[in-house]
Amino acid sequence: MVIVLRGRERATYPGFFDQLFKLRHQIFIDNRGWSLPSLKGREIDQYDIDEAIYFLDINDDGRIEGTVRITPTERASLTADYFPHLIENGEPPRAPDIYEATRYIVLPTHKSRQANR
Repeated sequence: MVIVLRGRERATYPGFFDQLFKLRHQIFIDNRGWSLPSLKGREIDQYDIDEAIYFLDINDDGRIEGTVRITPTERASLTADYFPHLIENGEPPRAPDIYEATRYIVLPTHKSRQANR
């Protein structure tokens, strides 16, 4: 089941957000070795704003199996702030109708060497 949450709903759905930020820490910091800000085993950054939208793929046990965060670029843009060299025309994509998708996670349903191929 996919649920959609907004950043401003962190106090309303603390269990989902806690699980999400712990999973991001595990995947991006522990597994991939990215140098990212973290606090108490949770990866939360300056783009986790009230206006951010989170898509969470939840399994039958209530665990997150996949997620992506989208943010409106008018206020926050990871691409414009950290990777402007990737913008072909040199103009940062900042507009109220442009959203940026980041922090993708898709967990394999079966963990084995063969399934990972």
